[in-house]
Amino acid sequence: MSERNHFEDENRALALSALTLVKTLMNALERKGVLDGGEIDAVVEESLVALEYRHQDAATGLARRIVEAIAVMRSGHLPGQPPKGLV
Repeated sequence: MSERNHFEDENRALALSALTLVKTLMNALERKGVLDGGEIDAVVEESLVALEYRHQDAATGLARRIVEAIAVMRSGHLPGQPPKGLV
């Protein structure tokens, strides 16, 4: 049996906390009408582009997968309806 890798656990925990914070903030901004769905989608896309051109270490790869998951969750809702699965 292999030992748990605490460094990877810490990266995952930080990534999960960042994901939760960003999802909550995006939902609040969309509910209050500060940003519409298209603007939030543009923020997600810009984030993906920024991560794509960074050195691809394990932490950056994890961050990219998280942002991609947000994009996939947002694309799964019907037009005119709020996104499902985001907090």
